[in-house]
Amino acid sequence: MGSGPSVRRVRTPREFERFGALAAEYEASLPPHLRHADLAGELDRIEHGGAAGDAAFMAGPEGEEGATVAAVALDDATAVVKKLFVRAAPRRRGYARALMEAAIAWCRDAGFRRVVLDTQRDDLGEAYALYRSLGFRECAPYGPVDYANPTYMEKELADDKKFKKQ
Repeated sequence: MGSGPSVRRVRTPREFERFGALAAEYEASLPPHLRHADLAGELDRIEHGGAAGDAAFMAGPEGEEGATVAAVALDDATAVVKKLFVRAAPRRRGYARALMEAAIAWCRDAGFRRVVLDTQRDDLGEAYALYRSLGFRECAPYGPVDYANPTYMEKELADDKKFKKQ
């Protein structure tokens, strides 16, 4: 048993149901100006979008998961990380970092060369700091988002020694 949070890939319909409930909780926790317009569509894409191009992860004891993240294909070379959420109780225990590391590793193993995400630096400062600590840097927009003033970030996997294929 490892010392860090238990992270596992979401695979079954029941796990996706749990993932969806946590994603809805995440959306409700955001300030209204940061909420996404089509949560149901995003969740459907994450669950059914493409076996090779999308993945979802949860962390926490089975049946009591309190943290999520997903990675979805933007194109053949780029994946988008989204829906990083950690409930209040397990915060500051390494769940967000463990989930991000799992998502990044999955992206690398799936053959993506770049991972992008959007956040809001001013309102989501802790998330922004985590992304910076993982090697993400601000970049040009990779696509539209449905909230104001996004901060776009990217991580090049080809240059990342920790994640570089041997």
